[in-house]
Amino acid sequence: MSGKRYAILIGNDSYPEDKGLQSLRCPLNDINGIEKVLNDPNKGQFSEVLVLPNYADNELNIQIFDVLNKANKDDLVLIFYSGHGKQSITGSLYLTSINTVISKLTVTALSVDQIRDHINLSNCKNVIIILDCCYSGAAGKAFTKGDVDDRLRLLASEDSGIFLLTASTGVQTSLEKDGDEYSVFSKHLIEGIKSGDADSDQDGFITIDELFDYIKKEVPEDSPQRPTKYSFNVKGGDCVISKSGKEPRKERFDAIRRLLITYVKEEKITDQIYSEATQILKSLKRDLNEYEILRDELLGQLYKNKIKIPEFISEWVSVGISPTQEQQRKVEVVSDSASSQVLRRESRYGLPGADQVLLNRGYVLGYSYLTRQPKWAIEVISIDTRLLKETEWQNYRPDHRIPEMFRGDTIDYKASGYEHGFLVSSVDIRGSSEAAYEVTLLSNATPQIAGFGRGIWRSLDLAIRELDSKKSTVETFVISGPIFDLNKATKVIASFNEDSDGIPIPHAFFKTVLVENIRGNLQLWSFIIPNKNIKKKLEDFQVTTQTVERLAGLHLWGNIRETHFVREKQRLRGMWPYKDK
Repeated sequence: MSGKRYAILIGNDSYPEDKGLQSLRCPLNDINGIEKVLNDPNKGQFSEVLVLPNYADNELNIQIFDVLNKANKDDLVLIFYSGHGKQSITGSLYLTSINTVISKLTVTALSVDQIRDHINLSNCKNVIIILDCCYSGAAGKAFTKGDVDDRLRLLASEDSGIFLLTASTGVQTSLEKDGDEYSVFSKHLIEGIKSGDADSDQDGFITIDELFDYIKKEVPEDSPQRPTKYSFNVKGGDCVISKSGKEPRKERFDAIRRLLITYVKEEKITDQIYSEATQILKSLKRDLNEYEILRDELLGQLYKNKIKIPEFISEWVSVGISPTQEQQRKVEVVSDSASSQVLRRESRYGLPGADQVLLNRGYVLGYSYLTRQPKWAIEVISIDTRLLKETEWQNYRPDHRIPEMFRGDTIDYKASGYEHGFLVSSVDIRGSSEAAYEVTLLSNATPQIAGFGRGIWRSLDLAIRELDSKKSTVETFVISGPIFDLNKATKVIASFNEDSDGIPIPHAFFKTVLVENIRGNLQLWSFIIPNKNIKKKLEDFQVTTQTVERLAGLHLWGNIRETHFVREKQRLRGMWPYKDK
């Protein structure tokens, strides 16, 4: 939250100059409640909050002008209003004040057009306007939504970034409920910030978009009104309105995971509990079911030392999971058919086609009988894994799950000048020898020029691990595979086995990286690297995912069918920061 943060809180509950304007009960409570959360050092951290109860329109104009006039480009100005909203004959929107007379509306109320003019004259380019008022005026009086909304859109100048949140649409009234301290809209706005529940991605900050999403969900449960949001000329990142006051879920995950690893090493908890716990910790709370939420709370108690290990294990088991999930967890389909459903997290976003699908500890592989090597391999990058050491690269052995006539063997590589290139080279950090052996199965190997696997291919692996370590990353999926250029001659490793036709040498290799971030967004990066001992920057090999699909003859990430993801496949996303090794 860079720059200074200013807030102007305007509330008007009485109208002594016009008996036709109904007095309101909540506006002053609304602005006082919002002041508390904005001034809270653990929440809004606003440097200056002006509370303006029952001010005249000319005084409000001066206060708004003064704040916007001193605010700089990187500062944030929030303007909140609670009271009656009225529309003039010409369609301009006015916010009523202590001196408002309806018959003299244009000279006794605060005009939205005037606020727009103040913003246009200001250097400040980050403005949030929140209106908790009725656009339709007195009860029963309605104006068309288009007229009001069109006037609101005029708030935007070409240079200013403005967020506008309204309590209702252009044809609805804003409500006060008997017995409530605040108006319906303001009540949920305050609660979303105060409780931190509006922080939907659980990164420790509440953006204006998250706050609106929270209000939009909660308000209809209380009243028929429908909050509305507008964004005008907004550029750059998210606009943060407050801290949530909660520990970011990514940091919480890292801390609890370290604790759990210690308990596993000390044999205080089982590998199964560790695996189940990390899956829950990686997920956003909104995505957890009722059973997982209870387990998530148990992990929090363990982390804060409010519960001892024996009690934790007992509660963990007794909480359990839903019957449907339990059944799914017990089912692991080990199949030789590419069309079979493989219940593994690696398959979450779909598996490409292959002659045989092989499940291994830490990765899933699709094998090609024609080329006698993998068509693709998919893995989930994790802080619980490491790259295979060079001393572990020598444990080559055939994969006896593959029919012998289609199987690669160590003899195929003998004196060929090519190395066993592993598509996947990650193993469990806890030193599972079985996992290391499965990485060096020849079903995971493809002919690579000497130095390729230790050079550019390993550099890309390391860079991907840097991407996964970012706080904004929830999970990282990687698919790797060979590419054969049909326009070029394909060389073959001549086999010493008379029953073998040898193994074709790929012209290049691909990696496509799918990242799910803490906002639930999916991002793609793809690379094609020639099968050469080459030294260039990784970004020199970036291509679109659609290019990889075309050249490799594979349909990637097939379980994701949203239209925007098709565009993501066509996009050449900028390279993430990484150490050039």
